Amino acid sequence: MKKLSVIAMALLLAACNTVPKSGEASSKTAETAAAASAAAEAAVEAAAPKVVTVSDVELKSLAVQMQTRLDNVNPLGPRDRYVLRLARLTAKL
Repeated sequence: MKKLSVIAMALLLAACNTVPKSGEASSKTAETAAAASAAAEAAVEAAAPKVVTVSDVELKSLAVQMQTRLDNVNPLGPRDRYVLRLARLTAKL
């Protein structure tokens, strides 16, 4: 939320500084607008999410690691009703 506020303020300042005031040179206004625009772009870029890619092999490896960890944390006995039901359901596969 804080990043969004920074972006909104930068855009607001950029909009306010683009209106020329009486008696000011247009070059100063243009410089101010360019600086505000650059600040707004920098704020947007800083708030942009970073992209991460994961290959199929890495994803499969992570899934196997998590399943192994879960199996170690939640062990089932050989006569557990869920183990017997799973064996019955997957017998024909």
